[in-house]
Amino acid sequence: MLPKYQLLLQSTEFFFLMFDFEKLDVYGKAKELNKEVLLFLKTQRSVDSYIRDQLRRVSISMVINIAEGSGKFSKGEKRNFYTISKMLMGLIKSQTC
Repeated sequence: MLPKYQLLLQSTEFFFLMFDFEKLDVYGKAKELNKEVLLFLKTQRSVDSYIRDQLRRVSISMVINIAEGSGKFSKGEKRNFYTISKMLMGLIKSQTC
C-alpha cells in the first residue's frame, strides 16, 4: 500500500493531466493582468473602496473562469466560461482607464 502523500501526489498529477489550463497563453496573460490590477490597487489608494473591491474580485474571477472553462468537455460550456472571462477583462479596462 502506498503512503498517503504518494497517493495524493498521484491524484494531483492525474488532475493536472486532465485539466492542463496552465499551458494556455490566455491563462498566463490573465494571471499577469490580475497581478497588475493588484499592484495598481496597492499603489492607488485614492480609488473608491467599492471599485477597489470590485476590481479585486473581477480580476481573480477572470483567471478562475479560464481555468474552469478548460475543464469543461463540451465546446458550448467552454465558450461560455471563456466569454465570461472576456467580459470581465472589459470590465477591468473600463474601470482602470
